[in-house]
Amino acid sequence: MFISRRLVATIFLILSASLAFAEVSPLTESEIEQRNAAAAFALTREAAIPALIGECGFLLKGTTIDVEATFRGWYDRNKSELETANTWLDRYMLDLEKRSPELRQRATDDLMRSVTAGALTTIRTMFKRQLPDQRSCEWAVNTYVVPQVDIKNIGKNPGSEQFREFGLTLDRIRNEPEYKAQTRMQIGFENAAMFRRGISNMATLDAAEAAKERGDGSARLEAFRSLVLRGDGSAAQAIGMMYFRGDLVEKSPIGAYYWFYTAWSLADYDGLNAMGVMLRDTDGTWINRDLPLAQAAFTLATVASRDKTTRDRAQSNANRLGSQIDAEGTRRVACFSLRSLDDELRQAIPKSMNFIPGKPIKNSEKKLGTLIPGLSAKFDPASCK
Repeated sequence: MFISRRLVATIFLILSASLAFAEVSPLTESEIEQRNAAAAFALTREAAIPALIGECGFLLKGTTIDVEATFRGWYDRNKSELETANTWLDRYMLDLEKRSPELRQRATDDLMRSVTAGALTTIRTMFKRQLPDQRSCEWAVNTYVVPQVDIKNIGKNPGSEQFREFGLTLDRIRNEPEYKAQTRMQIGFENAAMFRRGISNMATLDAAEAAKERGDGSARLEAFRSLVLRGDGSAAQAIGMMYFRGDLVEKSPIGAYYWFYTAWSLADYDGLNAMGVMLRDTDGTWINRDLPLAQAAFTLATVASRDKTTRDRAQSNANRLGSQIDAEGTRRVACFSLRSLDDELRQAIPKSMNFIPGKPIKNSEKKLGTLIPGLSAKFDPASCK
């Protein structure tokens, strides 16, 4: 059993603090409280599944444990309870919307934060803040196989009687004459697999954070490296920052640049911006200063990144450096193709350092002068050598 009564109570208290003045006529305040708690319990039990699909679906591939079949079975057995919980919350939030859109938004945000916190608590109980491996994943996934710990059954187990009220409350809601499940709801394995993208690395990231808290740089690197091997550019960026700052590892400009390049090769534009900073600020002891190459990195990150923070950071760097780039430097920036830019960025890395396979560059022969609005007006393809 992985969801403590204290956790459910915390979720409910956050909800009731936001919704204290709302009523769903003709229900009593006590009944509303019971329904909120039951719904929170159901959603919290489900919340760790997307993370487990992401972590353990990878680690258990090729074993006798079928992650997809396990969670499809769980959703089949718990569909009624999940539908009831979501139907009640939908009704409750609609009532809040009529009273105050701001109150409804606040309550929704609080609920999502609380359920995410519940998922993290569950993940921590399963993996003990250690890097997931095949054995721990087998145990974690198998906890969703046993029908006796499904939402409707868990309160029947000795020692878990305190959870019985949640199943009874959901039954009571579902058996009301006016109850009708919302047909637009998407509940099931496909929906959980889709949402795993946002929290698919929760257990590994938590292990990395735990390693940082205890000052274990090797364990932190191991956690991030495991994510890089799964194609996570942000994890490569995190390693780069460790070496750049000397955070629990020996400070190494070359090591930082290598991991920033790896991040860029995995489509993380923070890595591209970071390489630009290093090319701009280097003292020349390990790499030559190259302002046009740095400016090319900044400008591409500005237009290509989907993350606003990265775009703003890169734009600020490009604006500050722009006045130092002469006409010849501007021509060079415009004449970079995506392929030639990547090649020049890569040349700074010693050949002895093995490259982690990155993602293919689309439209690799396109010039920055045709991709970047600020350069296109001045760009003359004939000027490129």
